[in-house]
Amino acid sequence: VNGIIFEWNPTTNTVTNQYYFEPLSATTLGQHPRGSLTLYNNKLYGATTYGGANSAGILFESDPAGRRFLKKADFSPAVTGTYPASHLYLFEEKLYISTTDGGAFGKGAFTEFDPKTSSLRKLLDHRLKPGADPMALKNGNLYSASEAEMSMLEINIQTATVMSYPAFFNHDINTPVSALTLMGDTFYGVSYDHTYPQTKADTSYIYQWVPGQRTLNRIATFTPGEMGKDVSALYHLHGRLYGITDNGSRGGR
Repeated sequence: VNGIIFEWNPTTNTVTNQYYFEPLSATTLGQHPRGSLTLYNNKLYGATTYGGANSAGILFESDPAGRRFLKKADFSPAVTGTYPASHLYLFEEKLYISTTDGGAFGKGAFTEFDPKTSSLRKLLDHRLKPGADPMALKNGNLYSASEAEMSMLEINIQTATVMSYPAFFNHDINTPVSALTLMGDTFYGVSYDHTYPQTKADTSYIYQWVPGQRTLNRIATFTPGEMGKDVSALYHLHGRLYGITDNGSRGGR
C-alpha cells in the first residue's frame, strides 16, 4: 500500500489501521500522504503528494468516528500547483497548504481549502520557495527559514502576500537546517556553520529572530563533531529547547 491512516486506543493499547491508500485507487484517491493530520470540526484533514485525478495529489477528509474516508479536492498543475508535501494549517476555520511544484513560477503555490464548501483555491504562486516544514503560525502569518532562498519568509494569510527578510544566511557562511519554533514572541532555529576549518567536524548553532527585524542573533554554538547537519524542528518545554540530529560524534571530529 502507499500509506495508512491508523488509530491508537490508549484504553486497550491497540493500534487499528483505518484506511489504506491502495495503489490501484491512486488515480482517484491519492497515494503517499505527507505532513500531518489536522483536526477541524471533529474530522481529520490531510493531503497526499501523488495520485488523484491529475496525478498531482489530493486533499482528503477522514472521519474517525464513522471510519469514513473522502477525497475533498484534487490538486492540479495549472490551478493549485502540484505535490503538496507540507502540513495543513488551520486559521479562522479554513485550511492552508503549500504545493512544491507547478504554478506560475514552478515553485508551487499557497492554497486555501474551505471545509464548509469543499472548495480549494490558489492564493498565490510561490516566487520564493518556503523552508522546512512545519512553518510557524503567528498572528495570521506563516514563517519559515528558506534554504533555497537564504532568507526568512513571511506569508500573510489574509492578504496572500509574501515578505522576504534576506541577508540572514549565506551559502559560504551558514545554512538554515531546521524549521522555526515559536517561544513567546521569538522564533528559534538551527543553522549549519560553514566557517569552521574543513579539518574540523560539522558544527551548527541555535539562533533567535523576532519577526520584522532584519538581523538574527546567534545564541548557542554546538561544539564541532557533536552535531549532525540535519536537525529536527526544536521543541520547547519548561523554557528549554530540545531537538534531534541525524548523526554526530563524541570526540569532536
